[in-house]
Amino acid sequence: MTMLQEKNQNVIQRASERQVVAARDRGVVGARRHVSNEGQITLQRIADALHPALLNKAHLKSVRRLGVTVIGFSRFSPEHQEQGPPTQEITDQIRSTHSPIDVELGHIGVFGSETKSKLGIFLVSKTLKVEEDSIEALFERNGFPLLKGPYREDGYAPHLSIAQLNKDQLEYFQDPVEIEKLETLAGLGPDSTQSITLVKVKADSMESYKLVA
Repeated sequence: MTMLQEKNQNVIQRASERQVVAARDRGVVGARRHVSNEGQITLQRIADALHPALLNKAHLKSVRRLGVTVIGFSRFSPEHQEQGPPTQEITDQIRSTHSPIDVELGHIGVFGSETKSKLGIFLVSKTLKVEEDSIEALFERNGFPLLKGPYREDGYAPHLSIAQLNKDQLEYFQDPVEIEKLETLAGLGPDSTQSITLVKVKADSMESYKLVA
């Protein structure tokens, strides 16, 4: 890359970052459901059970910061970021978003990309799927259709991202046998009877989310 190309790339990057900040200042942010206090206790037990197996392989997130993304910021086009309605204005029009919901904890899976992979727990909930569809449809009716999300081939995949994976350990997490072992440790998987409560939907920039060792 030449110095001119690098300079142009930096200019584009800074412009993009300014647009993101401006969008967030206008309330154009993702829509999430955070985990209730009681649910955090359940997730802390799961994190404690997984911690020894994840040493040097992943960094667990603080359960106080965990939540489910219903609509992610990455689904907003540049035009949406600049001109779209505040997220809360849209979600407030969907009845289900105003109430807590109970969800079942299912399998453990890997989400994200090779550069930013996460360990997550699938959530079983018809309400979350209907809610996501309803918010998506309302954005479209307002003239701002959402971009295709990262998991759209199989439809919306609600999940809790509980840990950030170390880049040099991705092969470990791609092994179904190892994933099954983690599920056994956590009491998750096909026979799981664990559930948690998610609080009402909130427009959330996620800027305060941090990892813990």
